[in-house]
Amino acid sequence: MPISMAMEKGDLRVRTKAPTTSTAEYSNDRDHGDEDDAAWMKETEEEEPLSPWGRLYHMSCLSTSVVVLSGFATKIDVDVLKERMVTLIRHPRFSSKLFRCWMSRRGEKERWVRTKVNSDDHFIVQDLDQDIENPDKFVNDYASDLSSTPFDLSKPLWEFHVLNIKISNAESVGIFKIHHSLGDGMSLVALVFSCSRKSSSPEELPSIPTSSTKRVAKSAHGALYRFLIAIWLILRLVSLDDIKLVKNETNTTVNDVVVGLTNAALSRYLHVMPGDHRRRKICVRASIAVNARKIIGVQFLASMLYGFMSNTTMMLSTVTGPAEEVDFCGHRVAYICATSRSAGGHPPGLMIHYMSYMNKMSVAVCANQDLIPDPHKILDEVEESLKLMKNAVLQRKQSKKGLLST
Repeated sequence: MPISMAMEKGDLRVRTKAPTTSTAEYSNDRDHGDEDDAAWMKETEEEEPLSPWGRLYHMSCLSTSVVVLSGFATKIDVDVLKERMVTLIRHPRFSSKLFRCWMSRRGEKERWVRTKVNSDDHFIVQDLDQDIENPDKFVNDYASDLSSTPFDLSKPLWEFHVLNIKISNAESVGIFKIHHSLGDGMSLVALVFSCSRKSSSPEELPSIPTSSTKRVAKSAHGALYRFLIAIWLILRLVSLDDIKLVKNETNTTVNDVVVGLTNAALSRYLHVMPGDHRRRKICVRASIAVNARKIIGVQFLASMLYGFMSNTTMMLSTVTGPAEEVDFCGHRVAYICATSRSAGGHPPGLMIHYMSYMNKMSVAVCANQDLIPDPHKILDEVEESLKLMKNAVLQRKQSKKGLLST
């Protein structure tokens, strides 16, 4: 008689029957024979296997979560939030949990199994002291700790954390944590936006600006930033209008300006940081992973990517958000930022992630504290570099006007 038990974090339990309710049964007394394999496959026809990328994100060395921070213009009403998110919660990815099963001839099988979602298990409301000395730092620290905490595999792999505390840019903060195996970063952010509506037209979905400029190696770039490990996670808002001003005057793109801005900020940061680095030659390189070899299994792919990441110290990512003000599940959004974080043993490094919303650009820095103990200084340099770039183009425009007038 098989022993029934819940699947705990890190365990690989063998299941003899697919769960038909929210309380899945697992057993570890034996593996499946051929007859059991056939019966099990028949019982799980309506379940969905993990994609190769989904399996990759569940490997211990590459287990990664997407973390979306949203600042709101009002306090969060949890009851309203739960009511408005019903459609999202019913999505197969948000109402399925992972199970693993070892079968004699097919090896380990990982599948999504639909389950009943208990919203109280996923909406975490923190009872906070409204007189916290530094609420902005508290939110940054909370997000950093949250993003490095592994998921409980006994339930669907998402959480929404409610922080009803006033910070410098918002009256409250919601943090959406989603395991990366549920989808890639852009699709998950788009799914979250599906719960949003234009503030000016509550029946309309938010529009995302598009560019006619061709994006080179977009998929490769998107795959890179998801594997970063970080200890610090801090956020700053800068003016998107200033970035567009520089873009228009230099006849470039927003991404071009962001790359130049990041380059300038890091150069300034390295110049002022203590140590003997100025006596050494420092070379900063950007790289894109391109594989021309045949991929043989997820394990091989994970090993290859981990080897690549071991020689990568910094990554840059950009996401285009709504151009107009939006409401998320009945709550006016003040700012939004999306980033990713690994709970596994990724190599240390730095990630700078940009995301636009209305006339603001959020800049999130994820960094290993052993390498970068003062990441807020990088954000200081981002702000200062943008100011210098803006002043330079304004002076250029003024000079042009002077030449035309003469």
